[in-house]
Amino acid sequence: MYEIKKIKAKSLAKYVSVITAVLVFVLGFFNLILDHLGWGYNLEIGSNYKFLNLIISVLFFYVFSWLLGYLTAIIYNLVAKKSSALTMEFQLKDMSLLDFEETEKEANFKNVFEKKE
Repeated sequence: MYEIKKIKAKSLAKYVSVITAVLVFVLGFFNLILDHLGWGYNLEIGSNYKFLNLIISVLFFYVFSWLLGYLTAIIYNLVAKKSSALTMEFQLKDMSLLDFEETEKEANFKNVFEKKE
């Protein structure tokens, strides 16, 4: 059992913003293709700059989601500091995003069953 005491704010912000930017780009590019085929939304406003609008929207959503991811991590860290942290059972291969602290029970369990050579 591990307790998530702290989430690294910049790491979470980077993950959230990259995922959001990729999704916005893929969906926007799909919309550009549909618009080119005549099936998408035919908005007259900015119709000459559709690809530029796509790039600007990707950048806007990247910055906005980075801020939201950063604020979410900060709020979680403040709440986790004041109350008991989120406790769950899981295994991670990449522990770069989270800082873990073992519960006392699990630390004692590991000490008892530690291999002795």
